[in-house]
Parts: sequence; structure tokens; C-alpha cells
Amino acid sequence: MKEEGLNKVIEILERNSSEDDAYFEYTYDEETEETYVIKSNKDGLKTFALELLKIANSFSEFKNNDKKFQPIKLDVKEWFIGDEVMPTFIEPLFINRNEMVVPKPFEHSWKDDFFGFGLILFLTICVVLAIIGFITLIGMIL
Repeated sequence: MKEEGLNKVIEILERNSSEDDAYFEYTYDEETEETYVIKSNKDGLKTFALELLKIANSFSEFKNNDKKFQPIKLDVKEWFIGDEVMPTFIEPLFINRNEMVVPKPFEHSWKDDFFGFGLILFLTICVVLAIIGFITLIGMIL
């Protein structure tokens, strides 16, 4: 979206959302005990979206900054309620999702099988040689 369109959306959201009526909560879901959940009314979602759009609109300012890490303060007020996790900063990234380095999952190869086989073979040879050495030692003693 171009900057003019983004500014128009921001203006519309500023006119049509009310911080006084907004409720936005990011909390731990006690029922599933595994996930986080957003509880919000319509004005809360609009207000949160408005804050994110304002940050997206100001990204160009941060790209020209010389600092390696320049967090953007998320302007949350009374309308935002968070229990344990409450985002207060956004770290701007200037790369596409395709450019991000994502670790590849482990792929099983023949080298893994060969290493396992070689290790078992080595341990077997060591045990056989130890037994032979033990028998030889006992034969020398007797």
C-alpha cells in the first residue's frame, strides 16, 4: 500500500475509533494452558490496528537511522490490558520473509547410518580385542 493510501486509512480509523470505548486484552488462555488469546471489542481492534498502521507509516524514518537496533515504541494506553506478555516495542526489519534465515529441519542421510554402523563396528572390535587380551593375559599368568 502506498503512503497516501495508508494515511487515508489512518485518518478514517482515527475518526471511527474511540479510545474511551476500546478494550484490547492480550492474555494467557487458562483453559487450554498452552496459548495466548486476544480479547477485544471492535473499538479495541480498531485502536490496535491504528497503532500498528502508524508504526508502519513511520518505518522509512527508522530505515535511514544509523543504529543497528531501533525499537519502535508501541503507544499503548488504558485500552490495552496485558497479563504476562505485553508488547511494548516493535523491532523494524528491512528484509522480506524470503530473505530471512530459517533453520532447516534435520534430514536423515546415509552418513548418519554409516556413522552409526561404524561406531557399532568399532565398539565390537574393541570388545573382541579386550576379550582376546584378557584370555591371553590369563594364559600367561597360568
